[in-house]
Amino acid sequence: MIKKEVLAALMDAKKEKIVRVVFNAPEELYLKEIAERSAVPMASAYRILQELVSSGIIQRRHWKTSKVYSPAKTEQTDMLKELFFDEYDGVKVFV
Repeated sequence: MIKKEVLAALMDAKKEKIVRVVFNAPEELYLKEIAERSAVPMASAYRILQELVSSGIIQRRHWKTSKVYSPAKTEQTDMLKELFFDEYDGVKVFV
């Protein structure tokens, strides 16, 4: 098993989906966007995001009356970003 599969096996499926969505997004995301892209119910996504924010993996930024989420800028999250990176092959998707 490669590192990505081992780490994914240690996390529950919902948490893995949320981490994958947040770490592969080119911009900050709202809770609703994260829930939709990960196919995780909004209440579960909110709870998981709170855990990830408190552990320092994801950062929350207040923007006007909204909150946006993005990966924290730390050495540990750089490792996670590398592990959860999904390569996007545009040609394969097109064909």
